Amino acid sequence: MQEQWPEVVDHLRSAIRAGLSLPEALSQLATVGPKILRPLFGDFALDYRATANFNVALEQLGERMADPVADKILTTLRITREVGGTDLGHTLATLSAFLRDDVRTRGELAARQSWIVSAARLAVAAPWILLLILGTQDAAKDAYMTAGGVLVLGLGVLISIVCYRIMLAVGHVTGGRESSVMNSYVSWAALCGLGFGLGIWIILVNLPGWRKMAFAERIAPHVRVGVRSSRMLEDSWHSESGHSALAQLASPLISQMRKFASSHSPSNDILKKRLHAAGLEMSIIDYRSQEIICAMAGVVAGAVCTAFISMQYDLSLVFSILAVICCGMLGYALRGWWLGEQIHRRARKILTQFPTVAEVLALTVGAGESTTGAIERISRICHGVIGEEFVKTLNDIHSGTPMVHAMQNMSDRMQVGTISRFVDAIVVATERGTPLAQVLRDQAQDVRDASKRELMEVAGKREIFMLVPVVFGILPLTIVFAVFPGLALLEMSY
Repeated sequence: MQEQWPEVVDHLRSAIRAGLSLPEALSQLATVGPKILRPLFGDFALDYRATANFNVALEQLGERMADPVADKILTTLRITREVGGTDLGHTLATLSAFLRDDVRTRGELAARQSWIVSAARLAVAAPWILLLILGTQDAAKDAYMTAGGVLVLGLGVLISIVCYRIMLAVGHVTGGRESSVMNSYVSWAALCGLGFGLGIWIILVNLPGWRKMAFAERIAPHVRVGVRSSRMLEDSWHSESGHSALAQLASPLISQMRKFASSHSPSNDILKKRLHAAGLEMSIIDYRSQEIICAMAGVVAGAVCTAFISMQYDLSLVFSILAVICCGMLGYALRGWWLGEQIHRRARKILTQFPTVAEVLALTVGAGESTTGAIERISRICHGVIGEEFVKTLNDIHSGTPMVHAMQNMSDRMQVGTISRFVDAIVVATERGTPLAQVLRDQAQDVRDASKRELMEVAGKREIFMLVPVVFGILPLTIVFAVFPGLALLEMSY
């Protein structure tokens, strides 16, 4: 569907230049638009004839399409319908050029990644071709007919599917949202079914009535493996302690960890800004408490793992204490990492929505609307992260805060460089009375160019990451298939 939108925008531009109204321009796409989208625009024409309400028919069309590009086009048309203006043709021309450039860029990236995908398919087929060749030998065939051989084959199928899907998921930069989601659901459903069937087969094969008793199992009751001690001696070290005493012992440790967190974490002012940038409505004390909880969870997990390992191996006390402390520090650091990840994801959502918001603001201001009125329209029609911030800004303006200060507060909350420049441009244009529409369009174009460069950089990195599951997952599987019959033969001979 992504490749059809430039044609849709071109048809809309042509119809508007010919003097048709917006409902007529959209209705004509049911006959002259892309074939895959004609039924949707036909439904829009029927809805508009039945309701005679352009906004209602437009909302229903957006719900049927469920596409971000469609949302941008329909929002632009709705604003033009409400405020008028002569900038719709320029806006649609800019959007059409951006969509064509995006489709062309993604096609180039897909062509660059095609050789990795072809190599991965060949690597996936290599161990199974080797298995077919080994199947011509009776010894290898007997080795793979055992329970261990079935397990190796099942794990081989599982590893091949998982590594191939991971490789495709890492390199996925093209295609629509719906097809990718549907393909991922089908793949994971098949993977879960394969794992379930493999587990049932392993259980059935290992039932006492189905498997042969090994020589080691037959002589195990007659061989004394080790000296066993009394259970009373093993449990003698346990002591009973009440919860109140444990809480009293843990309270000094928690207070010391709180002081450590306050001294080694960012200051309260910086942390407050980071919480606002992540969109979290929590106090600093709540965040510090979460850091302590994560550290305690790491300590408990480290203690449990150390206890289980010490049952099998002899671990020194110093090593055990260091391992527990490191796990606690890791849990503490993970909370800060997750906060940074939340900030990064929110910034990406803002940058994704910003070009459309800037274009709509430029369209609204160019039609004669005031800056405050344009912000009010954006807060009413825009959803998502940036829409929530505009709602907060509009509430501040209505509560008596000057528009300039409210916009600066929004910039401080979001902490995104593009939004800061956007707010500065609005503030300067408001104070000096200079035209604002062209500045907003230029900023939207800058963000689109930056997103294109980021897409190219990410695709370049993913070309390397796509080789990781192939090299470390599928290629070792070929070695396992080649070595397993020999190992099984040695075990049977022993």
